[in-house]
Amino acid sequence: QRENTIVLSETTSNYKGEGIQQIDRALVTIPEEQHALFSPDICLYLGGQIVSKKIKQFLRANAPKEVWRIQNSVIDFPDTFQKITHLVTAENLQEIIPDTTPKSEFKSSWLKQIITTNDFIADISFSDLWIFHQLSTHITEPATLHCANSSAIRYLQLFQWNNNIQHFTNRGVSGIDGCTSTAIGHALAQPQLKNYFITGDVSFFYDANALHSLHLVEGFKIILINNGGGNIFRLLDGPNQIKDFEKHIETSHQTKAKALANMHSFEYFHAENKSAFNEQWNEFQSTTQNALLELETPALENPIELKNFFKHIKNGSEEKLDAH
Repeated sequence: QRENTIVLSETTSNYKGEGIQQIDRALVTIPEEQHALFSPDICLYLGGQIVSKKIKQFLRANAPKEVWRIQNSVIDFPDTFQKITHLVTAENLQEIIPDTTPKSEFKSSWLKQIITTNDFIADISFSDLWIFHQLSTHITEPATLHCANSSAIRYLQLFQWNNNIQHFTNRGVSGIDGCTSTAIGHALAQPQLKNYFITGDVSFFYDANALHSLHLVEGFKIILINNGGGNIFRLLDGPNQIKDFEKHIETSHQTKAKALANMHSFEYFHAENKSAFNEQWNEFQSTTQNALLELETPALENPIELKNFFKHIKNGSEEKLDAH
């Protein structure tokens, strides 16, 4: 990779090379007065819908001189950053980009934005954030991991996952429709793989009819993070200030998945604290039967832990700057 080029990739791209995989974690470390220094002259992008709102805002506010969209079709191409200047094919790319490049610290500057968080994570409470960190370190064998939309896919992007894992999600319309159906359909098509599905409660219960197809699959693992509603709206400024937020926005509920698991002959596991998770995980992971692990997390504490996580990263970057 060139010194003047940095690759920013999302987990669902399945890019395994050098670069920044946790984009939001890197962006929060960059002081606003230095944003222009981290904006490229040319932005090349490819693939489907981008999850990170932060990178969209960053490149729209700090516009590159040129934005190239790489795809073979001239039909229905997304102008994600609202600045597109070129549409090129992958075949033409080698002809367009020069072989020689000037010396640059652009890539190294980006790579310095990675702040370690293991000590911070170890001390936080049982929460969505803690669970995703645990999953990123516990799932290490070759596997397919589907992730539902909404808050689940955003937490997924915050951690480094093992290169043995292939990640998939429904990002086309950014809704919760059909996430479980897609994951089960993929498991039917790839039965030789170990198949995991991470989902929030609203996505899971909304698409519960998909579970009727699971008698055709063996060893399908569902990790259900049940925070009692659409917890993503507690992470967004605005919706959480609306009157009757819990009823009409978050759609709070007390539904549990045990009855569904029993109805579909799942092995059912449950945890609502760290010790229970640690006790349940090995058996859940090793069973050859279809299994569901329901993890109940506190709706009010989840957004607090996430905000503190980003605050920790930002403070860590400021300490690095002070040290220099």
